[in-house]
Amino acid sequence: MFTSKLSLLASFAILASTTLQAAAYSYVGCADSSQGSAGGGSTTAASVAACAAYCQPTAASAPFFYYRADASICTCSNVSPTPSSYVPAQDSQGTCSTSSYAAYSISTTFEFQGCDSNMVTDENPGDNFASLEQCFAACADKGSVMINPYAFDDVFGCRCNSAYTIDGSATTCGIYTWYTYVHTPAAAASGLARRNLRMRAEQARLARQTFCPHGAKACSVEGSPDTYECVDVGTELESCGGCVHGEFQSTAANSTAGVE
Repeated sequence: MFTSKLSLLASFAILASTTLQAAAYSYVGCADSSQGSAGGGSTTAASVAACAAYCQPTAASAPFFYYRADASICTCSNVSPTPSSYVPAQDSQGTCSTSSYAAYSISTTFEFQGCDSNMVTDENPGDNFASLEQCFAACADKGSVMINPYAFDDVFGCRCNSAYTIDGSATTCGIYTWYTYVHTPAAAASGLARRNLRMRAEQARLARQTFCPHGAKACSVEGSPDTYECVDVGTELESCGGCVHGEFQSTAANSTAGVE
């Protein structure tokens, strides 16, 4: 039953992710520089769409890109803008001046809806976050999210909600305004499936740790894959800080291997 539930969740997550590819890129703000360019390359591009296409192959290591229109500069980046780097846009839809850097995410499944002067989506997923990625991840299984760059504290305010729409008062994007994003139901369900898989993987890891008394690890026995011995790897001279033949894994634990 344990394995079959995981398989169903994994299949759903894969199916959903292949049909989602939601927005190819989602606007996250206007910045005074292209920050954290490590993890991707840079080039000249004629448009935002061309820049997105250039950065897409390195999205795993550089999930953001910056585009400056007046110089056609395109930079793939491993980090989003910091709150203190945000500069005002020209309207509520995030149109950046040609001399500033328009920043986009090519990894989130949230779609940008515009900027709002009020906090409408009000579920608090935690304290203020240091990065946009943390807020998107915290609200991955929700229908909507609002993010506010608190420039002076250099953190992001983050609120999410189950609703798939956000109705508020449009305002010009900038610091101390709420950037609004929504999910499709399929995208939110995919986020929930991935979260459940991570939770089950963590539960399996904790279950392995209960095989032995506190302070000892369940170590596999050479030649006997179904047996283990409890070893205090901190004091056992032959262990060198770990299990000589690897940690013992039950069948249930093995069924979660590879889940992130």
